[in-house]
Amino acid sequence: ILLPRLSRSGPDSFTSIPPNFDDYPELPNSYNGPAAYAPEVLVVGATVPLGTIVVRKLLLRNYRVRALVPDLYSSTLDTLGTGVTYAVGKLSDPISLEYALTDIDKVIIIFPLNADDEESVRGLSNLASAWMNTRTTDYGMGQAVKRTLFKFKKGERSDPTGIFTIDGGSGGGRVKWTSNVFGHGVFVGTMYGRRDTATVVSTRLRSREDDGVTLSDQGLNLKEYAGLILRICADGSSFTVVVRTGEYERSGVEYECTFTTEHKTGSRTVANNNSEGVETGEELKRERRPSAKFTTVRIPFVRFVPVWSEKKKRDMYIRKEDLEEEEFWNNRPSPPHLSDYPLDISDVRLLGFRFRRGDNVQRGYKRSNRFYLSISYIKLYRSQLEPEVVLVSDAAIPCRVTPDMLRHDQKKIVRMETEIESNRMDLGDMDDYKILEVDESDDQSNEKQRSYYKFMGEQVLRNSGMTYTIVRVKGYNERASIKSSIKIQQEEDVLSGVSRADVAEVCTSVLLNPKACNVCFYLTKVELPPLQSGEDLSDAISRLQTES
Repeated sequence: ILLPRLSRSGPDSFTSIPPNFDDYPELPNSYNGPAAYAPEVLVVGATVPLGTIVVRKLLLRNYRVRALVPDLYSSTLDTLGTGVTYAVGKLSDPISLEYALTDIDKVIIIFPLNADDEESVRGLSNLASAWMNTRTTDYGMGQAVKRTLFKFKKGERSDPTGIFTIDGGSGGGRVKWTSNVFGHGVFVGTMYGRRDTATVVSTRLRSREDDGVTLSDQGLNLKEYAGLILRICADGSSFTVVVRTGEYERSGVEYECTFTTEHKTGSRTVANNNSEGVETGEELKRERRPSAKFTTVRIPFVRFVPVWSEKKKRDMYIRKEDLEEEEFWNNRPSPPHLSDYPLDISDVRLLGFRFRRGDNVQRGYKRSNRFYLSISYIKLYRSQLEPEVVLVSDAAIPCRVTPDMLRHDQKKIVRMETEIESNRMDLGDMDDYKILEVDESDDQSNEKQRSYYKFMGEQVLRNSGMTYTIVRVKGYNERASIKSSIKIQQEEDVLSGVSRADVAEVCTSVLLNPKACNVCFYLTKVELPPLQSGEDLSDAISRLQTES
């Protein structure tokens, strides 16, 4: 998607604070309502060069701007100028973030390109937690970012074994739904056949009548929500979330969304013992022993597809016995289409999980027949009309990151063979999904570590339940050229640096764009002539593929 260059030398270049904002024409994608109701935007990283330009463009677009600054020294005030509200705080201080986020409508986060430590990721996590706490405090649970659907914890009133139950399956095997010592729900089993499946579903979900007490025959009305957030601990297998609505009883159609789990391992602290096995009291040491950790998974409703239920498939198999082979295959029903059976999230009656061995054959024969899934909670995240958070990230992150590419112990992302073109190696008939390990320099290692932390920061936003827009930038190139254009793309083909003014223009333009919800894209610059008249940023954003 190509756009005419957004910043160039001339009267529309915003490289310094204009003496009078009224002297400039109104920018596109600006707020046009009453000034008292203008959205207030918190800019995190407002004192860096890109942040100052973002602040100026927000003021030009009639937003109210609040800047998160570490202090109120004169140097800080001179950098941002007037018309800005200041909030003193740091990402490492959650309490100061809650004060800074009070009555805030949107947030723009300038993630520094040289941020390559865990503190930056932890700071984003503090910001997301403070945002959710502030929303709940200001507007109540009715406007909370996330709502809890099921929570399995020791001491809680919800007993996993009384809420979910095994729902049959196909083939033979041993399957169990139980709870562990922490009170988490555990879906575990062993399957023998290559096509065997196992399913666990919840009890009947019902909504309440207008009186708020009487249960109705309808399922839960989840129209205000955009998807599910799962807190799970698994063995790296692929599982499927199952949603059943009234269509399950009418047509035998249910809805599925498959996700791949991540088997995260860590290290445990062990005391130093002498030869007799007695603790010496010396400094503790750390050993790399397998220690599974919980991860968060975001499952949007738009990714669910209709499928025939297992009962419907069994009925088809029984009918096959009464028909000739050719007649059965010629008259068998085709898979259900989403256009014929759209997901009605206003009538969700059952929710469950399914393990299908056929989805895990790539893990090997011995590993694909066993599965383990521990569930801490199932939450819902709200759907929003516009992005709530805009994050400036790093273009070194691959466009597609699978759990197998993450090396948490090494703090880096290892690319797949099919994505590595710069090495120009003859891959022959090697497996497309095999990880390519190559010798790398210190600079390459640092870049992979930086991209790892940037990706983990993006994951914090995705798993928080907030509606986001992620802008990935390779670097900054302030060289002016009237023949250059910026390009918005979701593939990492050829990337180059862009000016800070272009990045700021995109970040401030997407705030009121409904098509920019939950999208992630790369921003680059190409030397091409301008496009046809009428092409603008909104048209480019509308053609991007949403992540949720």
